[in-house]
Amino acid sequence: MRVCAICRAPSVQYSVEHVIPEALGGYYVLRDLVCVDCNSRLGDRVDSALVNHWLTKLYRFVHGLRGKAKSVPNPFAGHFTMQADSSKRMQVRLNRDGRLVPYILPQVTHTDLDDKRVEVNVSVDATDEAKLDTIVSKIAKRMGVSPDQFLANAQRVKVSDNSGLKGPRTIDLRDFKLGLLKIAYEFAVDRVPSYFESDDAKDAAELLREARFSDVEQYVNIGDGFDHSILAPFGDFLAFGDQKHYLVLFGTDSSLLCFVHLHNLFTVGVTLSTRSFGDFLRFGVNDIASRTFKVWTLEDLPVAVRYRPQLRFDTAQAAVAFQQAEADADFDYEREDGSWRLFQRDGTYLGLRVHDLVEHLAPVQSGMHQGRLIDEYWLPEGIYLRQRGSTRQVEVCALRAEHTWEKL
Repeated sequence: MRVCAICRAPSVQYSVEHVIPEALGGYYVLRDLVCVDCNSRLGDRVDSALVNHWLTKLYRFVHGLRGKAKSVPNPFAGHFTMQADSSKRMQVRLNRDGRLVPYILPQVTHTDLDDKRVEVNVSVDATDEAKLDTIVSKIAKRMGVSPDQFLANAQRVKVSDNSGLKGPRTIDLRDFKLGLLKIAYEFAVDRVPSYFESDDAKDAAELLREARFSDVEQYVNIGDGFDHSILAPFGDFLAFGDQKHYLVLFGTDSSLLCFVHLHNLFTVGVTLSTRSFGDFLRFGVNDIASRTFKVWTLEDLPVAVRYRPQLRFDTAQAAVAFQQAEADADFDYEREDGSWRLFQRDGTYLGLRVHDLVEHLAPVQSGMHQGRLIDEYWLPEGIYLRQRGSTRQVEVCALRAEHTWEKL
């Protein structure tokens, strides 16, 4: 019988577990990982600290992410005061069109005048102007004054103020990290089966189940959550400008690490274990726009290869003539299915393309340069490229292959 990844107890009832919270546009779903009870506990205590973070609410509002509640949160819920007049209490409400609208809360003040009169000031939002007479009438009755007499002496003054609002705003700097640890832990359990049985995994699961926020930084110990530059080493593979969440899981000879990057929100590195589970690299890509999640290995990454030939000329004049031809914007060599065709000196087609030949050659030199893998190949003598639309041929003695990974 399977056991729950959190409580480690056998269970016959598992829940649909969103590794990345659904409220954040998470589409990484596991159906046999967490039992119903633990799923509920994680949602109420661990995920909530991440999903209800003020920056998360602001992100969800900006991107229109509704989540399970089917509604966009109001990141400015609560009470404020008018910047120009701190006595005016205000709210920022979310209307039906999804727009934030300032709203002045009704306010009644009394001022005793010297001649035993009382001045009453009633402030309402412009949207409540139609209710003003009703409010004033209720005040008059409480004061034992005829409502008609009260209204007859009333003066209405419209005040417009665009100075802004002010009020306290609390930003959590620690507790949200427990939700990021949960993401890293579940990704590792799903992708590295041997990790699940380790003591480090058991300790992490216990911390998550007990929601021990005070201990989270024992694991989430790379970056402060807001420094996205910690993912710079993976910049050649990941398109940070796209609306995507990224998980980067990799094993070394001494540790198991996972980086969690929530688009335009948080980025942390998580040390899941200080022992080795093998050398590997896995990228988890959660595409919010296309509503998909996919895991890539380094070998699976789409690669664009560009070849640069090293040419041999019989004379200097031939080299100059070729350089002049190559300067033409439309210059190219003959291709077949996108790859250059190879010829003998007499113009006979060898039946090979550059890609076919390289598959049977070992690079004489390989290395990384500016985020690209560079392979150098030496070619046998007597292999030529032919200029497209011409009979002119040029001997190629070496090839430089530049591998550029298409960003995920």
